Amino acid sequence: MKLAKQHDGMNDGMNNIGTAYILWLGALFQLHGLHRLYNGKIFTGLLWMFSLGLFGVGQLVDLLLIPHMVQEHNQKAREKYGLSPMGVPLVKPEVQRVILRQESQTEDLASSQLMVKLLNAAKNQGGRLTVTQGVLETGASFSEVETAFRTMVRSGYAEVSHEPTRSVIIPEFKPQGNQITVELLKAACTRGGKISVTQGVMLTGRSFADVEATLKDLVKTGYVDIGNDPESGVVMYEFKEL
Repeated sequence: MKLAKQHDGMNDGMNNIGTAYILWLGALFQLHGLHRLYNGKIFTGLLWMFSLGLFGVGQLVDLLLIPHMVQEHNQKAREKYGLSPMGVPLVKPEVQRVILRQESQTEDLASSQLMVKLLNAAKNQGGRLTVTQGVLETGASFSEVETAFRTMVRSGYAEVSHEPTRSVIIPEFKPQGNQITVELLKAACTRGGKISVTQGVMLTGRSFADVEATLKDLVKTGYVDIGNDPESGVVMYEFKEL
């Protein structure tokens, strides 16, 4: 009986790709970002809504990202109920409640500590801070920094603004190795925001494979642009917020 209720609750929390695409069509009525709000991406959903889907570019890119958004949302829902991707219980309900309560307390403490670091970083930046700057200042991951920002916005302690001179896409991002990401950000800072794979290897001591994989992941999120050096033709990665 308990297991049946658990499955019913899980099914209620599952999202549908078709529904997400229908909500995406809200852009035709100037209602951008509804598909992101539907999948629990409140911060970027509001950003899309007030910037007309990042001037239409972000809205178009999301046509390819919607299946991943729905899959990610549904996976989080399964984890909430302690179920595997196939819907099989991973732990007994009694044990699950204890684990979730302990994990929640640990996450709340870590989140509070990160917010304090971000507030101190913002103070040194004149009260304004981008996600990339938050990663550089705290060493946390992009997803952790963005989540902390969303929490502060919901609480009324922070406001979201979009600088007219920049087009910064802020999607959900789970880096393979956040330490490498931070090292590459710092290396790019010393080179005017642009860096090649070889330069990244020289400045971080990481392998070519690790550096290239991390830079490509950053390009996918929109934090980094890719181009070629006009003189040498070498592939260069430009960090747009630096």
